[in-house]
Amino acid sequence: MVRSYREIIKTPTGIKLSEVIEDSDSEDPFLCSQCQKHGYCIAKFYKHPATNELIPIPNIESNILSIKIDDQTPITEREISNIVNVRTDIKEATTRFGKKLQHAHDLFHQDEYEQASYVYLDIIETRTDITEAWRGVCASFYFLGKYDEAVSTSLNPNARLESSFLNRFVKGCEGKMGEAIEIIDILSFKKINNPKGELNE
Repeated sequence: MVRSYREIIKTPTGIKLSEVIEDSDSEDPFLCSQCQKHGYCIAKFYKHPATNELIPIPNIESNILSIKIDDQTPITEREISNIVNVRTDIKEATTRFGKKLQHAHDLFHQDEYEQASYVYLDIIETRTDITEAWRGVCASFYFLGKYDEAVSTSLNPNARLESSFLNRFVKGCEGKMGEAIEIIDILSFKKINNPKGELNE
């Protein structure tokens, strides 16, 4: 079986993808049992859903190098909402499983984040390979104000978030956590200085 993929090449002007490289499976006999099922190393590659082309998963070093100045702009709630599909892309869309995933997407886009997160977590419990579910639970946690959980799910490799989005998302969550701590401090200070709850401006 011949597989096609591209490699990430560092050049003086930045990072680019190589031309398509074709390899046969017989050249790489040292795949682990998990990777042998797929015919390629799943830690280094993933298959593009539309073209079935093997695309390399960049390592952390290349992610750090690819950060641009415009990647430092604050993340918007619209960008976070856009990582969740409106319609499911999985092949089993008409099965019970596919309908459950679609139901979770519908709940999310109706701003029912808590119910959506429960359905996404239930899906992840049975199928950890569903990228749509990981992205859905990540965004749901963000909108529920569970920023620690949102960050931990976004860092899961199954979420397959782009490095620039991921960096901005993590910074956005850290900023929201900082704002929440400031509000709690202000409210605690007011309660200590005004134990009877009298309103003073």
